[in-house]
Amino acid sequence: MAGHPAAAAYSGMAGGLTVFDIRLGLTVLDALESADQPRASHLVDSLIRRTTQARSGYAAREVLTHPLFLVLATDSQVQDCKDLVRACALDAGTLSDVLNRDLCLALDRSEAMLHSSVTSGTACGSSVP
Repeated sequence: MAGHPAAAAYSGMAGGLTVFDIRLGLTVLDALESADQPRASHLVDSLIRRTTQARSGYAAREVLTHPLFLVLATDSQVQDCKDLVRACALDAGTLSDVLNRDLCLALDRSEAMLHSSVTSGTACGSSVP
């Protein structure tokens, strides 16, 4: 990716904003003069690495909608992203039994905590006069 200012700036980004990071990388990919450039393939490899390391289904979904990414990525890389989207249950329309149980448990605990804080007069961490 060396030699292109945008590619150099992108390669130096810190983690933490995965989807933004991936979208920026896809924008850099669009800005390259040609898909035949070695840096285009390096950028796709970097996007795959960042997406899979972050285990972000949202980032995987982003790369799978980008036409040039799909042209340059290997079948294995595309499948890895599809698997990640599926594992995160994005666009599934339902939650797995395990995720549903965990969500219900979290909601039950939250409801109990809210009820307790309202009835004890300590909502928002301060006592109500």
